[in-house]
Amino acid sequence: MHVIADGRLCEEKMKLLRQGYTAYVESPTLVQRLSKEIRKENLQVQIDYTQGGCYFIPVQDAISS
Repeated sequence: MHVIADGRLCEEKMKLLRQGYTAYVESPTLVQRLSKEIRKENLQVQIDYTQGGCYFIPVQDAISS
């Protein structure tokens, strides 16, 4: 089993969010850390909590015609 540092995992999840992809994390510690980074960068995300973890879903701006 490989252990990945929370900092590295958090940065990988932030990279996904910046690219418009959903990020999923299981660890409560990582949920807090990712939430803090999202606030720092002022990213707009929807957070869905489940029994097994947490989904961070980027919110796309609505395109008006």
